[in-house]
Amino acid sequence: MSFDLPTMLSVVGVVLTVVFFVVGYRQTIGARRERTRAANKGIVDALFKRLTLEPAFSLGLTEIEKLRVGGALSASINISDMMKPSDIEALFLTRFFLKVIT
Repeated sequence: MSFDLPTMLSVVGVVLTVVFFVVGYRQTIGARRERTRAANKGIVDALFKRLTLEPAFSLGLTEIEKLRVGGALSASINISDMMKPSDIEALFLTRFFLKVIT
């Protein structure tokens, strides 16, 4: 079976297009994951700093939900990509107790 030059160039073009699409798609997904990670960390850091500055500071799950929505909007990500309020609360409490102990 013999391939001529235009057919081989077409096949190479299609293969390169698919490869570049996959690489670009993975970079886009990676950037979204990084924005999600930064937004989640920002919420926990803000809560931790606020508690450090104001020991009487208290925050319910509804306020954490509002912070979560605001973090998702500012990072241009879906709210479903963010941690749940209970997860944020657990991470915050863990960080708080680890800092108090050390």
